[in-house]
Amino acid sequence: SWVAPSHNSYIVGDQLTGRSTREAYMRQLLQGCRHVEIDCWDQFQLRSCKTVPVVTHGHTLCTVESFDAVASAIARTAFVTSDLPVILSLEMHCKPERQHAIALALLSNLGERLLSCDDIEGSSLSPEALRGKVLCKGKVKAVLAAVREARSSADVAETGEAGRTVSERERASVASSETLYVRHLTLRTVPADDFLAGLSHEYGFALPITSIGEERLGREIGLAAPRAEALDEGSVLRGMAGSVHALQRKTAEQLLRVYPLGLRFAGKNLDPLVCWRAGAQHVALNLGQHPDLAAQLHYALFEDTGGYVRKPEEMVDGRGWA
Repeated sequence: SWVAPSHNSYIVGDQLTGRSTREAYMRQLLQGCRHVEIDCWDQFQLRSCKTVPVVTHGHTLCTVESFDAVASAIARTAFVTSDLPVILSLEMHCKPERQHAIALALLSNLGERLLSCDDIEGSSLSPEALRGKVLCKGKVKAVLAAVREARSSADVAETGEAGRTVSERERASVASSETLYVRHLTLRTVPADDFLAGLSHEYGFALPITSIGEERLGREIGLAAPRAEALDEGSVLRGMAGSVHALQRKTAEQLLRVYPLGLRFAGKNLDPLVCWRAGAQHVALNLGQHPDLAAQLHYALFEDTGGYVRKPEEMVDGRGWA
């Protein structure tokens, strides 16, 4: 399914000097978003935030909001307009002690609605089965390191391969040392290179997801490098052949999130049609400013859908990959 997400969900205004606010999350969730982004930082710009993690756009002039205020706002509005699952994309820049504080804030505000890895083990993972639940997305650095180590230590002479998968014993060892924060990362990030190379299975994640920028997506489907404005129609047409079907095959098996080019300081959006056509389920748009054409397309697609739209069968069963 295509899912209604947003990019830098906390910002109202531009990406350099905008205002970080809990109200942005409330508005977007009430408008039907099911996947919001939270940039978590150790910040000391506000006296009231000296000992707690905050939400802001790092290395910019954007204002700061406390993480607990954001978690509380999400808890109040997550399931008002839809009971389909909500995804919190946690871009983590905090030290371990504040990661623990983030986990406690989520548990305090969301309670049983917040899923852990134990909750999803052996369970149905469809949107219907996860109604009323919140899933967190993020990187699990210990698993990423274990996969890299497994590859580097492989005996090429014996296996004839450049690497090997992480064993169940190794995964269990990593899982046993996971922190409270990591245990609640139910959607776990696979690096873009491994996703595109078909190596996601090596991580053993129940719900793998990959995030790639619009520029990388453009290269994969044969588009010219995107500019800071929306792609023109000619560029779209040039990208609609050949390699786009290869990406559709990959997204039939794993979730893919596409985010805007970093140079879009004014908050202008990428063309979501290109990304949806390539199979990306989560096309993150800047929704915190006056809606441009891309945002209007987003709202039109997800109007009265609960935030999830089923892809055409031809995009997932192979009939459209000719």
